[in-house]
Amino acid sequence: DKKPNDILDYKVSVDDADGRIDVMFNPKRKSKTSPIPLSSLKDSSQSIIQENQIKEIKENIDDDLLVPRLAIVILIVGTRGDVQPFIALGQALRTMGHRVRLATHETFRSFVRGNNLEFYPLAGDPADLMSFMVKNAGIIPSLSSIIEGDVGKKRRSLADILASTWQACIANDDETNAPFIAEAIIANPPSFGHIHCAEKLQIPLHIMFTMPWSPTIAFPHPLSNIESSIGPKHKINLYSYDVIEMLTWTGLRDIMNDFRKKTLGLRELHIR
Repeated sequence: DKKPNDILDYKVSVDDADGRIDVMFNPKRKSKTSPIPLSSLKDSSQSIIQENQIKEIKENIDDDLLVPRLAIVILIVGTRGDVQPFIALGQALRTMGHRVRLATHETFRSFVRGNNLEFYPLAGDPADLMSFMVKNAGIIPSLSSIIEGDVGKKRRSLADILASTWQACIANDDETNAPFIAEAIIANPPSFGHIHCAEKLQIPLHIMFTMPWSPTIAFPHPLSNIESSIGPKHKINLYSYDVIEMLTWTGLRDIMNDFRKKTLGLRELHIR
């Protein structure tokens, strides 16, 4: 028996007016160039644990179970609005007995220290980041940004940010010289180094963000423009996340692999 066509065909283009990615899907047409197995696309908003299982797990948890004191690093790249929610999270973790280091841009040092959290500087200037995002409104640069050399600057900045995420996990405090080795990582997606550092240290990683970022059938990826009249809307919404992830990886994989190989001593990653 022949297997049903399980290939997704799509086309992407850049809207130079806002820097977002226009994505057009044709679910009925077979693609010979950039196949995405439909069976591999799952909605992360649908829990693999049923509600009754969650209730059973909660009932079996010992309220007196001791959670070990952990050294937790929080890696945040972005603006003050991105940092502020993690201040509250860091404070909550401290009240539970954990040691918390919030690693973000130097400009937020006093903000973090003033809220009784340890601080470690990450590379990158949030003002430059905001300028780039406002100018391009997405991850794909406009023609003017390419002409003005913004792309090269952005790539160099990302390489610096990646290197600093590793130091944030292992370096002594830059004010007190107190030793620090991360035992768990909390990070937002734009910090990028999170998953690689967690792999190197073999420690847990929890990725959080202040905007929708996980694949869902409810709405498309925030950096995509979708022609909603083509194909089932809920499926197209879900597919958009994989397309944006693929484009992002294609543009940044050389920087990521350089970081993995030269800084962390890990194997390079490939698209397949």
